[in-house]
Amino acid sequence: MTPAGGRGFSALAALAAVAAVTACPAPARVPLVQNRFAEDATAGRPTAYRNGPITSESVAAFLSWRFAHQLADGTFVAEYNDTEADVLDELRTMGIDDLHELAAIVPPDFDQLGAGEFIIEDAANIPGLVRDFLMIQDPRRYFQKAWKQRWQSILPANVSALRAYVRDFGPFYDAQVLTPQEVTEAPRPVAPTPIGPRPVPVAAPRRP
Repeated sequence: MTPAGGRGFSALAALAAVAAVTACPAPARVPLVQNRFAEDATAGRPTAYRNGPITSESVAAFLSWRFAHQLADGTFVAEYNDTEADVLDELRTMGIDDLHELAAIVPPDFDQLGAGEFIIEDAANIPGLVRDFLMIQDPRRYFQKAWKQRWQSILPANVSALRAYVRDFGPFYDAQVLTPQEVTEAPRPVAPTPIGPRPVPVAAPRRP
C-alpha cells in the first residue's frame, strides 16, 4: 500500500517534469529549400536543401546540389572565375540574402528550358547562372541597381535560356548588352520534358 505522502510526491514530481519540458523551447527547425524535380525523389536523391546565409561557399554548394546532373556530366562547373565579390554584391543588391531566396528565383524547369547553357564546349559557371536568374527575376531592377557595368555582352546560349522567361528585353537593349537581332537569332529554348512516370502505351484496337 502506497503512503499518501509518497503518492503526493509522485504527482508533484510529474507536474514539475511537465512544466520543465513545456518551459524548454523546442529546437528551431532550419527551413528546407524545395527546388528540384519530383523525379529526384523517386531516384533516391534528396529533394530539399538546408537553408542558410548567402556566402561564396554556400552559393557554390547550393548550385552544385541543384545542378548535380550537369556538374556530373561536365556541363556546369562550380567556379566563380574571380567574380565572388561581384556576384555576392549583385545578390544582396537584388534582395537575395539566403539560400531559400536564391532557390525561389531559380526556375524549376531551367534544366529543360535553359538546357542550351549546359554544354561541354563552354560549361555554365556560377556567375553566369546567378546573373541569369537575377535578370529573369527583374531585368529592369538588375540593370539599374546591380549590374554596375561589370560585364558587357551575353553569349547566345544564355540568350536562348533568357528567351524562355523574359518577356521584355528593353532593359537589355537600354544597357546595350544585347541587340534585337541577337535575341532573334539566338537558338530557341528546348521544349520541357514531362516530369513523372511515362504513360503506358495503349495498343490500338484490332479491326474485326
